[in-house]
Amino acid sequence: MHLSYAVISSLFLFKVLCGCLNLYFHNSEYLYNDSHTLYQEGMIYLNDFHNKPLDYLKTWFFDWGGISDHLNFIDKHNALYWSDFGKLMHTRFMVLCNILSFGHEYVNIIFYNVIYFLGQLAFLKTLLHFRPKKKWLFVSVLFFLPGIAFWCSGIHKDGFILAAFGIVSWLTLKVLIKGDWKNILALVITLFLMLGIRYFYFLCFIPAYLAWVIFYKNKRVAYFILLVYGAGTLIFLFSHAISPRFNLKQIVVNKQEQFFKSKGYSDLQTPVLEATNTSLLNNTPAALEHIFIEPIPQLGKHLKYAAAAFDSLLVLLMLLIALLFLRKKYFKNGYFILMIFFSISVLLFIGYTVPNLGAIVRYKAPFLAILLCGMISVSDIPLLKRVPKV
Repeated sequence: MHLSYAVISSLFLFKVLCGCLNLYFHNSEYLYNDSHTLYQEGMIYLNDFHNKPLDYLKTWFFDWGGISDHLNFIDKHNALYWSDFGKLMHTRFMVLCNILSFGHEYVNIIFYNVIYFLGQLAFLKTLLHFRPKKKWLFVSVLFFLPGIAFWCSGIHKDGFILAAFGIVSWLTLKVLIKGDWKNILALVITLFLMLGIRYFYFLCFIPAYLAWVIFYKNKRVAYFILLVYGAGTLIFLFSHAISPRFNLKQIVVNKQEQFFKSKGYSDLQTPVLEATNTSLLNNTPAALEHIFIEPIPQLGKHLKYAAAAFDSLLVLLMLLIALLFLRKKYFKNGYFILMIFFSISVLLFIGYTVPNLGAIVRYKAPFLAILLCGMISVSDIPLLKRVPKV
């Protein structure tokens, strides 16, 4: 990867500082926030440990809510279980962090970012395998873009999502190049964790991922991935014709209803979805605006709003520049196509379902990182060709 120990150490330190800033911001601004609530739940578990340590350890390691009854993760009726499974994983990891940190909330940031950082390094190594000359551009996107640095370094699932994608990418590449049972085992475990972190995101990922793996050596692998996403879109839109009980659009509608009930701090007046193709089509412009345009810069707004608006403009500018310099030859690489279409599919889902600005800014961060890296990979910006090597 050709990053010195000094650079790697500096990048990790920067991520930890961003994580501390994220935690300080949320604890200062909001009476209730996900990070601190998770920490308090972890402390409750830990405080009860001395009463029944054996029962506690048995629960921590083996009680996952009847996982054997919900192994069919494609069944929409299991969606709620897998959503709760992700929360359970997150809580138990916090318990472990509280043990290691002796209950110090800010020290937990270090343990979270060890995983986040290793995942982002794995993602970087995968990208450099295909486009080594863009090392510093990829480093800048993954570690220094404000939104990605802030949200993917805090005690949230977003850092886990980006890390899991990176680790899966690197392990898959190693398996495809040179099969190894240890890498295969690690890959299966990471894919399972990816399923647990965010159920719906995994469903958007796994079909095209399998197409990339199966047709990796085929010159038309990119076409197979596009075919998978095309077929997936048709199945999603017309699943109700197969059976009313198989209406996949209802999953999106239910998710939006859950967000409406949570009542966030910054309502975007998101249109109410219905489980119909017409409703999805009518709501698409608003979904795209919320993902790629919001927050719109406004004078006199709070500093946090201005920072988010600057980040939104910066990401949009980078995407537009990459679009101007697309190169057809790079579209033959299946991994690049996977990054672009996987991230877009999830970003659309977020735009449809999340009705408040703060949540959208957070949820979209890891997928904007994947999308930007994908767009950079399929483009050649003339000015950057003359950037001297560092």
